[in-house]
Amino acid sequence: MGELNISLETFPYREHYYSFVLTKMLYLGGANHEVSTKTFFINNETGEQITIQTLLQNDENNLSTLAVNVRKDLQKNLQLKDELFNDELLKATEPKWSNFSRFAIVDDSLQIYFDEYEIASGAAGTPIVKLPLSLINPLLASEFQIAMENVKPINPPPTGDPNKKRIALTFDDGPHPKVTEQILNILDKYHAKATFFMLGSRVQYYPDIVKDVLARGHEIGNHSWNHPVLTKLPQEQVMKEYNTTATEIEKAINQGATVFRPPYGATNDTINAEIPIPVVLWTIDTLDWKHRNAQQLLPHVKNNLHNNAIVLMHDIHQSTADGLDAVLAYLQEQGYEFVTVSEILPYRQ
Repeated sequence: MGELNISLETFPYREHYYSFVLTKMLYLGGANHEVSTKTFFINNETGEQITIQTLLQNDENNLSTLAVNVRKDLQKNLQLKDELFNDELLKATEPKWSNFSRFAIVDDSLQIYFDEYEIASGAAGTPIVKLPLSLINPLLASEFQIAMENVKPINPPPTGDPNKKRIALTFDDGPHPKVTEQILNILDKYHAKATFFMLGSRVQYYPDIVKDVLARGHEIGNHSWNHPVLTKLPQEQVMKEYNTTATEIEKAINQGATVFRPPYGATNDTINAEIPIPVVLWTIDTLDWKHRNAQQLLPHVKNNLHNNAIVLMHDIHQSTADGLDAVLAYLQEQGYEFVTVSEILPYRQ
């Protein structure tokens, strides 16, 4: 006689969301059994089931990035090293929505579930990939992103040279295979220079884009390896985030990053003292990470514009690329010169 057992785990997330993870264990007699997982992510207020598409903004670029991280996590897992079925793993981690439909948000991580024997031998059980939300935060719809650290940005500077208007445009969290290239083309159109604060985990996969950014005359900054809140990490881990990214950037372009921006602007005196290059925040937050609306980019710049400003944007959002042309056209019309962060810093002392 067979036997069926189903276990249920429930994980709350914020006030209104719950992940339900059901594990089915079907005993077929003797040593034969099957183990599989089904998940539901529910908005408790509305009863709506949140799919992986909704979680990732229905953006296939975000799906591709998630797939890369899931595959990489499985391949570097030493406990799975001798158990993985390589062909099955590659197939199961292809960037298809159906491959990542079994997920849960547990504490500060997104967990992706695989069935027994799906990608590995029975000795591996049911593999689970746990990705820190800090790693994939830019991929998530805004209502699921982790809270931004409440850190005061750089204070607006003195006017500086009254006869010269300067502005430093900055782009965080890239490089992105599509969005970064579109932004580079728009910057070329206006003969504008900018600074790109890059994640080491993305530099590793897109070194050719990093080379292109440098070749077009832009500045490259270090933005940590996988976007954690540095003030919540031990100092040793902070420096690992910095150093691994510095190494990857140097490998890509044969020179180091010249400035550093802590994720979420979360830093302190200890971190600033250890980082060997200038630590730079911003004076204008366009909130492009929040609104994801091309039409709102220019109003946020206009409403906060001042001389020698450092503008925060992200080259992973299509809406930012789509709204950028209007921003540059306006700033050029107002007589602003587009410079890098390193070029504007002397005027901010």
